[in-house]
This record gives sequence, structure tokens and C-alpha cells, in this order.
Amino acid sequence: MNIQREAQRLFRTDVKKSIKLYEYLLENSDGQELQKYEIGMVKLKLLNSENIEAIDLMFQLEQELLAIKNPDLHNQFHQLESEVFYYFGFKKVSDSIHKLSDSDSKKENKNNTNYLFNIPAELKVNPSSEKVSSRMIDAEPIERKLNQNIGLFTKAKYLAQLRQYYGSKNNQLQYMLYDKQLLDLQGLHLHQLKISRNYLVSKFSKLKQQRIEKVQNRIKKWSFGLSIIFIGMIGLVLYYPKNDKETIKKKSQVISDKAELRILEKLKDFENSEKFLDDSITITILAKHLDTNVKYLSTVLNNQKQKSFNLYINELRIQYITERLKNDKKFRSYKISYLATVCGFTSHSSFTSFFKSIVGITASAYINKLNQEDDL
Repeated sequence: MNIQREAQRLFRTDVKKSIKLYEYLLENSDGQELQKYEIGMVKLKLLNSENIEAIDLMFQLEQELLAIKNPDLHNQFHQLESEVFYYFGFKKVSDSIHKLSDSDSKKENKNNTNYLFNIPAELKVNPSSEKVSSRMIDAEPIERKLNQNIGLFTKAKYLAQLRQYYGSKNNQLQYMLYDKQLLDLQGLHLHQLKISRNYLVSKFSKLKQQRIEKVQNRIKKWSFGLSIIFIGMIGLVLYYPKNDKETIKKKSQVISDKAELRILEKLKDFENSEKFLDDSITITILAKHLDTNVKYLSTVLNNQKQKSFNLYINELRIQYITERLKNDKKFRSYKISYLATVCGFTSHSSFTSFFKSIVGITASAYINKLNQEDDL
């Protein structure tokens, strides 16, 4: 069975099952394949009225795609982003994002296997008011479908059909029943939409400000770096007549052995404290905690552990969760997304990628392996 096709087939009739199938695809994929499934997951989350989770996933995905050079994937994401902003009522933002896609890709996106559906077209709670003949629908199976795992929008469509059906039959009692349910559903949707719009604006503004600050910091560092180089060159010309090898050695030494040992000891305490599980930790925060600076900490990690800060922290997190899975069987029954959160990852896909690169297999495969070993 093609899991992706099955998930796409079910999204209108059983959105929760469709989401579960996509979760399976996410857990068993990595790299750019993973990002393709995340695009589909954003849409399914919206279809299931999980707006906040969908918005968070969309912005996480945007950060992941910054490091990837794949025009097709970027175009698929721009299409998604454009549809999301349009759905939440930000048409000008949607139009500006839509222009980022290649003209050919705009036509191809709807035909690719990952497309799923158009968000504004699918996510409606005000279905068309066209008259429906009583012969065109059978009320009984539609009423049964209302109790299935359908999304809010499919439910609205069914309620509208039933309301029109009973109206055409002059059954006022049933007509009023489904009319009230549809109005309640529309009220709930408007309330969710308002909260989600505010959250989207807040998230978008915060990300925009972070980007501005990042650019400003780069400009400051670049300007400061040029000043230091310029002053250093003047200093070399004026004050470097002697070939003092000992002085050269001292100047080139970034950190003393004593300071390096002190940082290593503090890193050992940090590793035992499990503070690396804090998802907000950065190299700046850790350097402050160790009573040193970012430059010294980065040097020690590179020289002594042969790791970047990002790899160092994430290896500790993966080591922590693998130990918990080995020693605490109840952890094996938790969702992969929960395991990712427990050990400090904010992105499901980042956890999946790091777990597979460090352990050699996916988290799901690792759990299965542990269970099989216990059965022996």
C-alpha cells in the first residue's frame, strides 16, 4: 500500500487517520523527503482545526529550508505559505509570497503527488447555498458520517447538505436542528480563526524582528572586524620591527591550558546536570553559565570534542533519550513527537534527522529493536 496516497485519499473522510499516516511517514523519513511530508502535515493540521500547531510547523519548516538548495521544494513551501496567509485573511502578504514561486511551478504544484489540496478552497464553513434536490442525496449515510473522524470543514459541508435536504422535504424540525449545528460550527470556526490570526501575526512579526536583528548584528560584527584588522595592520607596521618568536606564539594562542581545563570541568558538570534538555539553550547562554565567553567555549568544543555547539548539544539529547528508552519501557509507548520535546528538540524533523545520523536508525526502529531484545 502506498501510505502517502492512502493518507491523501482519507483526508476528507477520516482526517485523524490521515494525520496518523503522515506521522508515520515523518518518523520514517529524513532529509528533503521529510520536508515534503511536513508541508502536507501543515495542511492536515489546519483541516483538523489544529491551527496553532500548523502555524508553528510552518515556521519551523521555513527555518529548515534555509539550508536546503532545492527550487522545487522552496516553491512548494511558498505555495503553502501563500495559501496559509490567504486563508487567515492576509491577502496582500499572500500575493507577495506567491510571487516568489517560479511561474512554471505555480502550474505544476497542483499536479505534484504532495499537493493534497488548496487550503482556502477546502477550508470553508460557509458551503455554497446552491439548491440541492432531495433526490441527489441520501440523508441517512450522511448523518452517520457526522459521527466519524471528519474535520470541521467536511462536517460543515455535510450539515449544509442535510439542512437543504430537510428544507426541501419541509421537515422544519430537522431543518432547524442542522441549521443550529451549522451556525454553532461557524461561530466556533470564527473564534478559532481570530485566535489563530493573532498568533500568526505575533509569530510573523517576531520572526521578522529576529531577522532584522540578525542582519544588524552581522553588519556590526563586520564593521567591528574591519576596524580591528585596520588597527592591527597599522600596529604591525609601526611596532613589529623584531622577529620575537615567543611573542608570536603567545599572540596566536587563543586560550590558555588552565582556562581550557577549567571549561572542560564545567562542561562535565553541565552534562551531568541535564540542563541541555532546555530547548532555549544557546551557546551564549551556556558560555554565561560556565562563566566564560562564546569564543573560548567554541574553541574548547572544536579542539577537545571536535564538535560544533549544535552537534554537541544534540548528541547529549539523543544520548539522554536512548538511555531513557533502554531503561524505562513506558517511554517506548510515547509518540515520537513527545520524545523529541522531552529531550529538548523544538522540531520533530530535526529530532528525526539527528537521531538517525547519531544512532544509525530511526527512533521507531530503535524502539522496535529494544522490544525485540527484551523478548529474547
